[in-house]
Amino acid sequence: MRATIATVFICVIAAFSATTASSQQLSPDQQEVWEFIESCQGRWGSEEWFDCFHEDFAGWLYTDLVPRTKDGERKFSRALFETTETRVQDLRPIAIRVHGDTAVAHYYLQTVVRGQDGQDIEERVRFTDVLIKENGLWRWIADHGGPVIVK
Repeated sequence: MRATIATVFICVIAAFSATTASSQQLSPDQQEVWEFIESCQGRWGSEEWFDCFHEDFAGWLYTDLVPRTKDGERKFSRALFETTETRVQDLRPIAIRVHGDTAVAHYYLQTVVRGQDGQDIEERVRFTDVLIKENGLWRWIADHGGPVIVK
């Protein structure tokens, strides 16, 4: 039994170390994209968050039937801003590719969100973002992602 617990512990530490190591080995271009994503995710819950979206944005969660535009994202997100509060978040890059003024970023986001009922809920989501850089600024042009189901 102790050997099993020790093995699980070592695997968990190795997984976290691999994630941390990969995030520390980002190229300057990848780091620029990652800093944009961190900054934008940190603005979630405020009107500034919408500045992160390109005007032609189209993205969807796993549960959406069709993609949302920037305007649609604004409507749904504002409702969430009014009814939830993010208590803590952990954001981790998985893979980032940059080709000129276009980037694709895969990442994992874990949060604790407090709902209207006052209960805290842990959420685990992963996203793939497509970004474009215009006038020196990165913006989300597309994304796809959603909750990770842990069994």
